[in-house]
Amino acid sequence: MTATTPLIIDGESYPYYSMNLAITSYYQAGDEKGNAALRLVPTRIDESGNAVTRDDYAVPVLLGDMTGLNEPERTTVGTIQQALQNFINLKNL
Repeated sequence: MTATTPLIIDGESYPYYSMNLAITSYYQAGDEKGNAALRLVPTRIDESGNAVTRDDYAVPVLLGDMTGLNEPERTTVGTIQQALQNFINLKNL
């Protein structure tokens, strides 16, 4: 993932994010519910082509209740859900 604004840490530019994404969805009283946790870790590629990450500057993003999402969050969740549905369909799951 590419950062919109690269982080400068100890004089080095970190233009990428490595990420961890966990999504939980479930049904309760007929309604779909869920939450998501995203962790973005600043990353750069060094002169040897190796990834250098800075876990101490990781950015956490937590979406605990899907009913309280703002418009950009709702759009993003919808895009992720559609991509996952496409995967399910392609794999015939």
